[in-house]
Amino acid sequence: MNEFVEGLTKVGVYLFDAYLSKLPALRAFSLVITGVLLFFVVIMMRRLKTLGMKRDKFLMKWGVIDLSKEKQRRMWKDLQVEAAKGSGAKLKKALGDANKILDEALKNAGIVGKDMDERLAKTDEMRVINIREVREAHRLVVRTQKEPALSLTAKEGWNIITIYEKALKELGMLK
Repeated sequence: MNEFVEGLTKVGVYLFDAYLSKLPALRAFSLVITGVLLFFVVIMMRRLKTLGMKRDKFLMKWGVIDLSKEKQRRMWKDLQVEAAKGSGAKLKKALGDANKILDEALKNAGIVGKDMDERLAKTDEMRVINIREVREAHRLVVRTQKEPALSLTAKEGWNIITIYEKALKELGMLK
């Protein structure tokens, strides 16, 4: 039995010595693997926009920025990129999104109403100089969404986006 314990001890010492001799190489290898994995995790988080959301939550918590305005600005930039791609379906989707952003800006400005039509009706020219154009543009956007056969040219779509952009600037949502 004593010989068995001695043999087991010798095997343990041998394995420990072998491990110690390979330790620097194992450390270097593990650092490289960790670095590669961390790199891919950061890439995936950026693609999923997870880092941006965490940053926004942090800034919002400490009162550095108004997240709703910052988020709407980002959405507006994305909307312009989508509208620039040009096809009729993408333009209609962009105009629908522009409607939603403007509606959110009206709510944030304190204009009450059960829907966007009511909020636009309660908005006067003192608050938004081009309110008449905004109302007409909104009617046209709603009509194009209800009637799929009705199409808009790219120029008409960009005119509506420009009208909305001017209103959003006056409401303080865009710079």
